Amino acid sequence: MVLSVPPFPGKNNSKLEHFEETVDYVLSQLEQHRGITPEAFPSVSETSLYYPWNLLDPIDKNWCISWLKTVIKYATISLETSEADLAQRFEVLLSNSAKALAELSGKAGSGSVKAGITCWDSNANSTVLTINEPDFADADVGAKTWGSSILLSRWIIRKEIDVSGYKNIIELGSGTGLCGLAIGKALLDSESDHSLVVTDYIPSILDSVKSGFLSTFNLEKTAFLESNTISLSQFLQATISACDWFSFNQYTVDNESKESISLLNISQTQNHEIVEPPIANYSDVKDSISFIKNQKNSYLSLDWESSLHKFDLVVASDVLYEISHALIIPRIVNHLLSTKNILKDSSGYTRDFFQNSSALFKRAPIFVIVVPLRKTHWNEVNVFMSEMQKLGFISEFQKDTTLEQDISDWLDSLESQTNISVSRKNEILSCSNIADDQTYRIWIWSRTNIPEA
Repeated sequence: MVLSVPPFPGKNNSKLEHFEETVDYVLSQLEQHRGITPEAFPSVSETSLYYPWNLLDPIDKNWCISWLKTVIKYATISLETSEADLAQRFEVLLSNSAKALAELSGKAGSGSVKAGITCWDSNANSTVLTINEPDFADADVGAKTWGSSILLSRWIIRKEIDVSGYKNIIELGSGTGLCGLAIGKALLDSESDHSLVVTDYIPSILDSVKSGFLSTFNLEKTAFLESNTISLSQFLQATISACDWFSFNQYTVDNESKESISLLNISQTQNHEIVEPPIANYSDVKDSISFIKNQKNSYLSLDWESSLHKFDLVVASDVLYEISHALIIPRIVNHLLSTKNILKDSSGYTRDFFQNSSALFKRAPIFVIVVPLRKTHWNEVNVFMSEMQKLGFISEFQKDTTLEQDISDWLDSLESQTNISVSRKNEILSCSNIADDQTYRIWIWSRTNIPEA
């Protein structure tokens, strides 16, 4: 049952349970809007009396924010004057109201929240990837679920980027870990051995990545070993590691005589030129970079020595937001990506291979990156492209699209190949409605002239 007007202290015969149930309803709606089936705040029962705020309507949302402020004031005053039993209820009301207000007012003050990102496989079956977005005040830009990671995750789940042929996979700059979760889901039923390494710099972000794996795969905290490694299946192992991109500078200087520097005929000057971290490289988090260094860090750092040419697939999304990133990432990819042709049935490695859509993304060592084509960041994109080419990489494939156009194109192709119903198509379109008109580039890079396996 619903109330015709919101409950207010001393008005409309408002009772404490009306406040409690209305706040519970708000929290339940917030959970559902993030794609999560409410757990702590189940759907309000038929016997409940609550006001049904429409949080998708800007006017109603602002009114709800004002109402929550009133409820907080009401609960605070009542908490001080009530008997023990009632005081406990007012304490819960105060806590829940504050939580709802913080999230409605902006994530910076809401603390970490779970969110569900829905993707669909090649048969239009849905799968939800549950991420944990930390408090932005603690986690900086890495905490945000960028459109690039959503697009890349869609392609992975739909097997338009088929990760099943790759044994060793690493993600750079994982952020919320969405792409890593997508890779894990895509490989869950594989009967071949796979190793997935998910990396980022800030401990609080890595904590959120870990939480996302536990939620998405319905695992207990004890599933992670002390090394932050987890077995997702008999054949799939995932590890969460810390990775400071700019620590690669010192590694290259210390190992100037090693094969990693001269393998692909790259000049020592080019490799040893130090890439300085951006001035704002996490220094705006808690006003000082020392905040990050002082965070409790239980994550082992990626070992540059043992990771030399170890991975046959490297992925990244939205990592080019500084010139220094556009300079350092190509060097890191050059270090991490395998130098061996692992194509089973190919005697050579040619550009024509990637033009064959039936063979695209199968068994070659490749670097997959998705970048937003922002007007303010074309310089970073161009520098990145230039650096990749200098290091002997070639762009094998690229596609520019928006999130909306991507879904539309995929559904059109699916409709021509299967008997997907109009209602199912419309259902997917409605579920994938994300307010993001940004154009993104899906980019595939490979080495040139690499030796055969």
